[in-house]
Amino acid sequence: MSAIAEIAKLRKIAEDARREYATKSEAAKKVTAAAEKTQLQLKDSKVINSTKAKWEEAIKSRQAASEAVVIAQKKVTEWVEQTKKQSTEMATGLAVKAATGGNPEDIKKELQEETKKAGEALVMVMIDVAKEKQEEVSLLQKVYADAVREKETNKGNELDQYMKNIQNDINTKNKEASSLLEEASKKADTVGGMAKQLQDRIKDTVNISSVKSSVSNLLNGAKKMDAIKKFF
Repeated sequence: MSAIAEIAKLRKIAEDARREYATKSEAAKKVTAAAEKTQLQLKDSKVINSTKAKWEEAIKSRQAASEAVVIAQKKVTEWVEQTKKQSTEMATGLAVKAATGGNPEDIKKELQEETKKAGEALVMVMIDVAKEKQEEVSLLQKVYADAVREKETNKGNELDQYMKNIQNDINTKNKEASSLLEEASKKADTVGGMAKQLQDRIKDTVNISSVKSSVSNLLNGAKKMDAIKKFF
């Protein structure tokens, strides 16, 4: 298999993984929307339909989306690494191709195009990972709000640890989302012409101050991109 064909194969795998994530993310949104319409059933200090029961499927669905986006990032990274490897070996590869009648400039152009595509895809999927953390935060905030309402009826202590775990998860995932966007910003500095794409991707970012700051920095950096730069 030629170098270009190998890269194309990895690109397809990466694109399929991103589509799989998109499908699971949309499914999670639908399950969450359905859960939001379900009412807690609290009566006379009895919990008929609990917070855990109400949100169980939504949490599972969101976890599936989170796992899918991590896989997508892994596959895109493999694509990026292969383009980098082939670019490094390009001199030898072009010499062989030229000896068989190929056009070195055509191969060089193909590798440049693949490098650009792979780099852009990596930045976008990194943002997807960050946004998925934000989606988890948004969901957990809804779960926590219901747990507070349930606690008002169920005066026992069994909800205390559950609520504490949720709050810890919210805080952790907020920090992770901010950190992930910072990483995406650094990677975006190596890719040209992505300002519009980045803005479209993160326009519905959850309203978290630390995340909003990262988003602002990301877009400011993107606006300065006017050429394709080396990724590493």
